Amino acid sequence: VIYQARALLRLLSNDIVVYEDDCTDGAGEYSRGPQEQHNERIIKDALGQGYIVMPNPTTGNIQLKQLVTDKERVDIKIYNSFGAVVWEGYKYFSNKQSSLQLSFLIPGLYNLMLTDSKGFKTSIHLTKL
Repeated sequence: VIYQARALLRLLSNDIVVYEDDCTDGAGEYSRGPQEQHNERIIKDALGQGYIVMPNPTTGNIQLKQLVTDKERVDIKIYNSFGAVVWEGYKYFSNKQSSLQLSFLIPGLYNLMLTDSKGFKTSIHLTKL
């Protein structure tokens, strides 16, 4: 139930939080595995994939970070505040990271739509200074 509530909170707030708590086996006994694998499993089971964009706001160069390791291609579309596609392409991630050069964008508000190989879509608001 807790993971479902966290997934709902993530959908409503469009914010990704990796919780550093134990998981219980249902009988009150706690078990721990490697923390990173544990967190990836929770995110993958409850949410699918998640991404973080840094820095935001940006002057042009951003780092994209995955919360769940996926080395397959990720399609990216960038929409302006009017809903028009201003850039589209794809990226591959290495060690859960990839970079994107956005200096060609004029200052304003944008929406990044990332679609992974399984069809999971993530929308991220971005401000270009």
